[in-house]
Amino acid sequence: MPCRLGVQEGSVGSITAHHNVKFHQNSTMEKDLSSPFDHTVISNANEMQCNRNADDNGLPEDSSKHTKRTGRKVGILSHCPKRLVALKVMYFGQRFYGFSSEGNIEPTVESEIFKALERAKLMVANRKESCYSRCGRTDKGVSATGQVISLYLRSNIKDVGGDMLDERSEIDYVKVLNRILPRDIRVLGWCPVPADFHARFTCLSREYKYLFWKGDLDILEMQKAASKFIGEHDFRNFCKMDAANVQQ
Repeated sequence: MPCRLGVQEGSVGSITAHHNVKFHQNSTMEKDLSSPFDHTVISNANEMQCNRNADDNGLPEDSSKHTKRTGRKVGILSHCPKRLVALKVMYFGQRFYGFSSEGNIEPTVESEIFKALERAKLMVANRKESCYSRCGRTDKGVSATGQVISLYLRSNIKDVGGDMLDERSEIDYVKVLNRILPRDIRVLGWCPVPADFHARFTCLSREYKYLFWKGDLDILEMQKAASKFIGEHDFRNFCKMDAANVQQ
């Protein structure tokens, strides 16, 4: 799973993160979905509790009317079937104050994603209760071509037992969200993930790349310094480490 980041103002960087899952893109692209289906991440609910104004693709006919009539928060459908889903996202970060929403600084990529999730009525709980996780954060102006987030989303799957169900009957999360998101944020794919999946801590490895405008830089000296990082090393001094989440 690639996760690439771009740093502006004189340099370009990239990071590749690897998860042991395969992302389902959409009906016009990758058709094969080999990720294991985990029935533990799906819950039954009374279908009649779902918002009747949501169409087959998950988009509301008129969310403003729904808000005025019920007083409930738009986009939170807590009584619908749900499943834990990983989304692969790309974005051009020029106009954003980073990926994560912290404080009242807007816009951020994360805030735009959650606005789209709520408008599409895919949310089944608030951010904390939906077990939301992200592979990483990017700073102001930084872009990505493979950021990964995971959370519980509304699902068309209603049977929690028996054989594996046909994924083609599931909501097309890619199509639904891309119809709502701004053009500088795109969802590239999705896949069901097991209940213990965490976008950050389940990541197997990350590969970083940094590209610089040549200018008057001494490329040979930079290559010599960079060569010291090649291979397996103890990089604990380059990161904040939680021993409980380190895999041997």
